[in-house]
Amino acid sequence: DQPSIPPFKRNQFGAAVGGPIIKEKTFFFFSYEGLRQRQGLTINSQVPSDLERSRAANQTVQRLLDFIPRANGVDRNGISTFNGSATAPVDIDQWTGDVSHTISAKDRLHGYYAIQRDHRGEPTLQLNSIPGFGDTRNARRQILTINETHIFSSNLVNEARIGFNRIRIDFTPNVQLN
Repeated sequence: DQPSIPPFKRNQFGAAVGGPIIKEKTFFFFSYEGLRQRQGLTINSQVPSDLERSRAANQTVQRLLDFIPRANGVDRNGISTFNGSATAPVDIDQWTGDVSHTISAKDRLHGYYAIQRDHRGEPTLQLNSIPGFGDTRNARRQILTINETHIFSSNLVNEARIGFNRIRIDFTPNVQLN
């Protein structure tokens, strides 16, 4: 009997628009990109057998065993296993904006900004293979650059640039225990 292939669904979409703001002087470009992905994961873990569970004398261990699923199979070596599945969802939205302005024949100003929102579930994080554990991540990334280019002569150009980059990622455990 062949194991079933976990489902995988990915939708990527977006749009872009650009053009002049002031004819032959100022131009803009704006884009959006989205990603929605659902990836099924196969989980195959060694877990305590019912006999091993019954032998747990420590109260803390007994309480922790409630978070581990009961065995629903045995591997070829006779070890109790749990076989199941999990989903690793990913939702990403990204926007970019770009503006270019010609100040004069020798000066050009340019600005670029990008922001990305990322929400994903990591059910098998760090080799975890027990359902319900792992974490959920929310991230926000931002990039901003502004630069001015000045042409002094045909062989001397100066570009001044300033930039900002920020990444924030929040990790929330799927099971929060004390």
